[in-house]
Amino acid sequence: MTMARLSSTQVEDLLREFEVYDQHVDVVSAIQSLLTVSTELRPTVQHFERFPVIPQDGKPSLTPDFTVLYTDGTALIGEVASVARHDGSITKIVNQLANYDTITAVPAGPSRRSVAPIQTPDVLLIVPISRGQRAFFRIEERLKDGTYAPSKRPVIAQYAKGDSEYTIQRLLHADNGTLDPGSRAHHLGHVLDEDLTVPARLFSQSKIAHRFINDVPSTLYLATHLLMHYLPSVHPVGEQAAVVPADVAEVLRRQYGGGIRASNIRQALDLIQKAGYARCNPDKTWDVSLRQMKSKTETDVHRIILSRASKTTSSVLPPRERPAPSVEQLALFHI
Repeated sequence: MTMARLSSTQVEDLLREFEVYDQHVDVVSAIQSLLTVSTELRPTVQHFERFPVIPQDGKPSLTPDFTVLYTDGTALIGEVASVARHDGSITKIVNQLANYDTITAVPAGPSRRSVAPIQTPDVLLIVPISRGQRAFFRIEERLKDGTYAPSKRPVIAQYAKGDSEYTIQRLLHADNGTLDPGSRAHHLGHVLDEDLTVPARLFSQSKIAHRFINDVPSTLYLATHLLMHYLPSVHPVGEQAAVVPADVAEVLRRQYGGGIRASNIRQALDLIQKAGYARCNPDKTWDVSLRQMKSKTETDVHRIILSRASKTTSSVLPPRERPAPSVEQLALFHI
């Protein structure tokens, strides 16, 4: 059986979405590691929440990329975004930031029931360095014309990815917001003002432990995770895995957090199928081949998926065995 191939535009979109999501996971992991591992900042943090879900009366819950409750009772709401040029993108992010400004309680521990009341939190927006200036000035326009009127100005920071590290810095504009140090001698704002550089080795364990962030994962990122990590962990000696999307989504939510749904798993499996490594069965379960992924790196896997899915590819799975006919079916031929 051959699969319909992806167009060059689809390949470019999948790769771009993968890279954006992967970088956002890195940035959240870097901030988490800095605040929960570093000698100076760790004692100032009561709780770092990577998958916050904050209820709002009569409105959908808020899901920023992270929240921080400090030991002095102050709080930080963090959002990592890739702000596009069009007005719709700016409007969306400004609405998010405005909602974050109204938050009155944040997670205070790993239990969903553990929350702490707060005063107006700091709101931190982190964007790629290629979007930093534009994001700042576009948000500044909304502040000046009154369409965005938070209790305190948001803090706009930008990140740059190096060969083996990330640099995160607050934009040093006079009108940019600043992070409240509270009663803390050491605080994140001081570090961001001096350009924070975090080597990948310092946040790799955080990324391995959590894998995802609160945003819906890109299809290629999730497909890579399924082939590289999840399926080999539940089928360590097999060369083929049977997959029920709803069950996998539930396990990933329980294992990592976030809002991964069965539909996200199906989209990832559909991409893996286009690469010839999976097939959907009539009962909506999936068979996935694992043999070809052994000894591959994560970079290898996501590029192999794209390469194969962009060509007319045959499935590597053996033909599905047809069930033997029942006695009743055999009897029909003798009537």
